[in-house]
Amino acid sequence: MQKQVWVYLTEADERALLSELCGRFPLRLVGGRFFQGDVDADAPLLTRPLRRTEHCTFLIHREHSRELVWEELTDGPFAGWRRLDDVRSEVIALVRPEPEQQGLGPARVAASTHAWFGGKRLRKSHEFGRFVNEVLDVVQRYPATAFDWLHVAPEAARMALEGRPLHYLYKPVPLAAQQATPVTRPHQGR
Repeated sequence: MQKQVWVYLTEADERALLSELCGRFPLRLVGGRFFQGDVDADAPLLTRPLRRTEHCTFLIHREHSRELVWEELTDGPFAGWRRLDDVRSEVIALVRPEPEQQGLGPARVAASTHAWFGGKRLRKSHEFGRFVNEVLDVVQRYPATAFDWLHVAPEAARMALEGRPLHYLYKPVPLAAQQATPVTRPHQGR
């Protein structure tokens, strides 16, 4: 089962959010999808993104993220690198898209608390589940847009007010709910 929150974040919003989360929890932040270096040490890792149009950061709780599954890549341009399996690992992934010509798309803060592998259920620790809920509660404090499940951080809201639109699946997303069009003639039925 995956828990997630969608939120519009600029790069400055992401820095502010991660700073707040690091102040609340003992976190190790790992940016990128592919890694080289000693993944178990606290030393910085050489990282690379999956796409140039997105930034991925993994939030690893130093006490409650017990299970971390690293996969060694053997083929392709990242042969010899490692990838963190975010479904089997006790991590939270924050994936923020870069602003596009159409505007800014929502970032996704997500974590898997349960998963199925080979017909067996993998359940992560209770402490990790509480950590996920607390992080998602922090993110959900941002105001909602016209759609209550899409939240917006302060810099992204300012950007939208200045004329750079927010979008979801390339459809514009207003900051506030629009007033419904009044019905001029009720439906008569058949």
